[in-house]
Amino acid sequence: MELVHFSHDHPLVFNEKESDDGQQYTCFGCLNPILGPHYSCTQCMRFLHKSCAELPRKIEHPMHPEHALTLHKEPPNPYLLCKCDACQRVWGCFTYHCSDCNVDLDVNCVSFPHSIEYGGHEHPLTVWPKPASFSCDACGTTHSEECRYVAHLNCATSESQPQRDDMTQINVGDHLPNLINLPVPDETVDLISHIFKEISLEGDVDRVKGFKHFSHEHQLTLVDVQSDNVGSCESRNELKTIEICDGCARPISAPFYSCAQCKYFLHKWCAKLPNELQHPIHQDHPLTLLAKSPDFYGLFKCGICFNFCNGFSFHCSPCNINLDVNCGSYPSTITHEAHNHPLKLRLNLQDWCSACNQAFVGFIYECAPCSFKIDIQCAKLPRMLWHRYDEEHPLILTYSLVEEHLNKFYCEFCEKEIFKNFWFYHCADCRLHAHTRCIYKVDDAYSNVKFGGTLDLSVHPHLLTFVQKTLDKPPCERCGDPCNDLAFTCGDCNYNLHPNCASMYSNESS
Repeated sequence: MELVHFSHDHPLVFNEKESDDGQQYTCFGCLNPILGPHYSCTQCMRFLHKSCAELPRKIEHPMHPEHALTLHKEPPNPYLLCKCDACQRVWGCFTYHCSDCNVDLDVNCVSFPHSIEYGGHEHPLTVWPKPASFSCDACGTTHSEECRYVAHLNCATSESQPQRDDMTQINVGDHLPNLINLPVPDETVDLISHIFKEISLEGDVDRVKGFKHFSHEHQLTLVDVQSDNVGSCESRNELKTIEICDGCARPISAPFYSCAQCKYFLHKWCAKLPNELQHPIHQDHPLTLLAKSPDFYGLFKCGICFNFCNGFSFHCSPCNINLDVNCGSYPSTITHEAHNHPLKLRLNLQDWCSACNQAFVGFIYECAPCSFKIDIQCAKLPRMLWHRYDEEHPLILTYSLVEEHLNKFYCEFCEKEIFKNFWFYHCADCRLHAHTRCIYKVDDAYSNVKFGGTLDLSVHPHLLTFVQKTLDKPPCERCGDPCNDLAFTCGDCNYNLHPNCASMYSNESS
């Protein structure tokens, strides 16, 4: 018996039993092992449970009672991945989808019974859309109307009863003194300074006006008040000059140390970074603070954000790992007002951010029991920011649409819909809404690079200036490829070199 199924190009052949060739095959609909009756395409080695092949194309489900859900062979988005709105895991196979609300349910969650008996509670539990204000009483998404007892689907259907003893409950407004509390108040607050203030280290900084730092040959002078000649990210007014910190490569702001003779600047907190650091992502060896990494021109790729940096480096010599001081300052555990449990720093090879609904690879802050994950960029979003689109009011970071405002909202910048379960910036007075990534860019590829330094090479008679080029003409003098990124340049001679090519010339002359 053959079946023509919408999910596959070839007819599928019915098999009463699993294969007897000793191989274990997986259903391409639900990712569970093939046991018992199934359909197969031996040409493509694709297998589908009989039950998955017979799934209805449209269903109504209590997890999303507003609209019918349509079955797709994979999530209908450019990534071909989604985050299931029931269990929160990343999913890439058969998916029930609502295009109006961008709701996705994997076929395993759809198959959960609509009501169950649960040993952890006296009443039957009914599948229910997760209310934003409820938390899981077993470890949050199945609901008993009589008791307002709620439990995640996975918790409620688990054979073992989940333990909650290791999950610290955090209420809105709580401040845990031993943890870094995010978000930062507004866009003027640098994350490193916020961390120093949170752990009360800033009071330890010497108040002497003169300061000798290992990174610079001259005495540094403390500047407590912002100079009229030095711009600061603390002002929304037009800036005269924006000087850059030689430690973190971010705009300088008072208090800071400076060497006027050399135009050398250090934030007060960057001047007091520890000489050695034990970081949660590299626990094999301590990391040593260097003024410049051993790489050519001190230019390295950070081991956390993978962006370039030429400021201070937390360095491990045995493993040749460098972290920029911004990433090196990330604590192993934080709290965030968007979630009521502590979040731990972890490396995920592939996952989906609970804040921006974007796929990512890299480091996240995670509450594993709740499957709540935010990428580093979202963790660094400020609670409040200003934008020229609304000069009268600040825009507030908002974590979900409240029940009385569930009409469709659209981003002022990209004009795409803002979905209710993900973070966005919002001005209630002006009814202005924006995706976090559209209105505020936390970092770009060169946020940790200080440009303007010079390099003396024997192959050219003039000093070369380190710049970010936006035009590819003329090409690199050594390799002939376009220079439309980082480059050493002589403006008088129209002479350009890629950093790698400049390092080869440097090695040849040494």
